[in-house]
Amino acid sequence: IIASYAILDENEVANHSPTIVHVDENNRITR
Repeated sequence: IIASYAILDENEVANHSPTIVHVDENNRITR
């Protein structure tokens, strides 16, 4: 599990969309 955090101001929060990436045992993107 890898998590990333960022400091955003109010304007950036409204437009922010997190990205979730699922990988297999070989770190290949699965979806």
